Amino acid sequence: MFPTVLYGYVLLPFQATFLVLLDVREAPVAICKGFGRVHPASLLEWGVKHQTIYIFKQPGIGGEVRWHQDATFFDSTPISVTTFWFALEDATLDNGCLWVEPGGHRGPLRERFLREGDAITMEKLDGTPWPDDSIAVPLEAKAGSLVCFHGLLPHYSAPNRSPVSRHAFTLHVTDGRTAYSPKNWIQRDAGLPVRGFI
Repeated sequence: MFPTVLYGYVLLPFQATFLVLLDVREAPVAICKGFGRVHPASLLEWGVKHQTIYIFKQPGIGGEVRWHQDATFFDSTPISVTTFWFALEDATLDNGCLWVEPGGHRGPLRERFLREGDAITMEKLDGTPWPDDSIAVPLEAKAGSLVCFHGLLPHYSAPNRSPVSRHAFTLHVTDGRTAYSPKNWIQRDAGLPVRGFI
C-alpha cells in the first residue's frame, strides 16, 4: 500500500527527543484546545493515545501514498484522531507534497483497517469515491511548517521524482475520553504503555 516510502512507526522511545528538537510539545495542546478536537485534560493526564511516524520520501524513488483517511488506522468512538504533520524539509509539487480534498472531513469514513493478532484486513465501510485531480488541492509546505487536519480528511501524497528528499514527522492523536478500538493497527500493552506528550 505504501511503496518506496520508508516509515519509522511508533517512535515512542524517541518521541520526547523529537518533540523537544522540533520545539512542538505545546503546539498540539494549543491547537487541540483551539478547535476542540482533543480535551485538554486528556492531554495533560496522559490519557491520549497517539502514534508518531518519521517519513522518508527519498529522491527519485519516493512512491505515491494512495488516498486514505487517518481515522481508517486510528478508529475511536467517536472518531477523534487529529494529525499533526511537520515538514522537516520543503514539501513541493516536485518532491511529493500532500494533496487533500477540501471539506472532505465532513464525509464518511470509507475504510477501517483491522488487526487481530497477525491477521490484518481492510474493511470497506462506504462507497464514496476518492477525489480526483479536479477536486484535489496540493499542500506545499516549507520546512518547519505544521499541517494539521481532521482524521476524516481524505489525503494522499504524490511520488517524489525530484532530486531532493521530502522528510516529515507526524503525530496522530486521539482523545483519551474516546473508546480506542482493540482492533486498531497500533496496539499497546504494559511493555509499551499509552502516554501523553507533555
